[in-house]
Amino acid sequence: MKALEATLCGPFEMKFLGGARLHERPRIPAHLDRLPYLGFDPKIWRMATSHYAMLRQKGATLPWNDIVMVTLALSAGCRVYADDHHFLKMAEFLDLHLYTPGCKGN
Repeated sequence: MKALEATLCGPFEMKFLGGARLHERPRIPAHLDRLPYLGFDPKIWRMATSHYAMLRQKGATLPWNDIVMVTLALSAGCRVYADDHHFLKMAEFLDLHLYTPGCKGN
């Protein structure tokens, strides 16, 4: 994947579309279809389970779907663009690189 290319995964699509306004939902898939899709091997679920257990042990009880998205990103060497405290918390304990907007991102 190119350094500044976005990608999509099923859990993100579900979270994004599920939170979209009803009148916006029909238009969104056409935009999402332009992005490369990051599928995953069933082993990702086991890695996500390990991350989930480790995070809970550290006192961070977080939504499982966010942990799956982070596990996918880690396995693919991707950064995550999320303005959500759950992802900030995971970055404290996992080797997660968060994308921050700006010139060339970081």
